[in-house]
Amino acid sequence: MTLKERQINGLMIFLAVAVVMYAAGSAWFRNRPPDVNLPWGNIRSGPVVIEITGEPDPSGVYYLPEKTTFLQFLNMAGVDYSNPIGPDLFQPLKTGSTLRINGDGQVTQERMKTATRLALNLPIDINRAAFADLLLIPGIGESTARRILDLRQSSGGRISNLGSLMNIKGIKEKRFEQLKGYFYIE
Repeated sequence: MTLKERQINGLMIFLAVAVVMYAAGSAWFRNRPPDVNLPWGNIRSGPVVIEITGEPDPSGVYYLPEKTTFLQFLNMAGVDYSNPIGPDLFQPLKTGSTLRINGDGQVTQERMKTATRLALNLPIDINRAAFADLLLIPGIGESTARRILDLRQSSGGRISNLGSLMNIKGIKEKRFEQLKGYFYIE
């Protein structure tokens, strides 16, 4: 059995495509970033949500087991730090913290930004929320945001009970049920 010219041409094209695919696959595997297996990198890992920003690798949002300390987390994440500033290194981390790592290895702890908290489905402190923060919440427009700030101001600068939101014009029980998941009182 002899191969006809068309069969030989088809075989040559097939071999050329196979070689190109092999070379492209090899280059991709050689040049891709290393896989970072972060057992604490998804929501099932724990109820404490922390963010790392600045110049670390890997930066991002982490879900940690309860009672994870500042020092344990920095070690788990493989963060090179030289002079951590903030809370006691052995104090457990709290949900909604952002650890900022500067280029010189200095670590500071801050509050997570409101937009990040809301994107992660975390409530915001109603007593710290600014006008712009309140506008990020579905169902709150400019007038309701002003009324919430006015309620806070008339309460001595601090709302002590989320239920007092129902004293605001336009917020009754049904709307309050929709909004209360977005807030907490520290």
